[in-house]
Amino acid sequence: MQRHSHFLLAWLRAHLHSDPSDLRPTALRVHVGGDNARRDLDDWPPAAATTSWYPVPGGHLTRQPPADSAPLTTFRYASRESSGRPPRDTGTGSIGATLARTFSAGGHEVEVANSRGPQTVDAAVLEFGARAATAQDAVRDKDVVILSVPFGRIPDLAPLFASVSTETVVIDTPNYSPQLGIRVDAVDQGQVESLWVTEQLGRPVVKTANAALAGTLQTRGVPSGTPGRIALPVAADSEEARRMGMRLVAESGFAPYDAGALADSWRQQPMTPAYCTELVLPDLKRALAAADRDEAPPATETAR
Repeated sequence: MQRHSHFLLAWLRAHLHSDPSDLRPTALRVHVGGDNARRDLDDWPPAAATTSWYPVPGGHLTRQPPADSAPLTTFRYASRESSGRPPRDTGTGSIGATLARTFSAGGHEVEVANSRGPQTVDAAVLEFGARAATAQDAVRDKDVVILSVPFGRIPDLAPLFASVSTETVVIDTPNYSPQLGIRVDAVDQGQVESLWVTEQLGRPVVKTANAALAGTLQTRGVPSGTPGRIALPVAADSEEARRMGMRLVAESGFAPYDAGALADSWRQQPMTPAYCTELVLPDLKRALAAADRDEAPPATETAR
């Protein structure tokens, strides 16, 4: 284990005060730093970063919550000016469900789909006007498709995306979590996660919302101009697609940061300084720049 892994383990020990083998299957809240802690990168981590950890088989911990209730979220884009409705408090749920509620509350025509059929989509996800659909219907004639499926299952979606318009923007939110049971050799050997996703789907993606916890997306979004507004990185090879990703981040209540091309999106992957640390825009910029591929533990190591 390298430096970041040791740090996290030390904080887990300090806050659990118990044998990790006795963990129950509920999220653990780990508070790092304090309201008055230093935010510079020499005294990492930044202030007030709170992380949820979930036990998984084998005695490991993961930041990824249980299976998403809305793994595929799609919509036709409607401008904020035409809808006149701001984002609403999105309540509880994982990343796909949270984004579905946020964007439907903001006036977009949202459809959600999962692998079990539209009748199984949680009613709470549909509260603000989103519609449950089959996966085939959900990706048809849409401006944006948001993926929130387990990372290792992305290749299963390749046939679905074969018919999706090249003009549709695909948002890639999952992170590689081998401890959940599906190994990806190419990523284990160092391939950037979003580049692997691009290869599997046969089309470019926008990487964003992966560097924030579901709880952060649910509760920490605020209007533009609010002091302390949390920033999220957005990476894509297409400038037009990146602009759409940044617009959606802004609508969801966060400050978007142009993180450049997908080849550099490793800087927002798990165990990097920018990952799930709830930074404001200037601090996020410095955190991304400070990321070191030699110091960030590979997935094979963080899964131990």
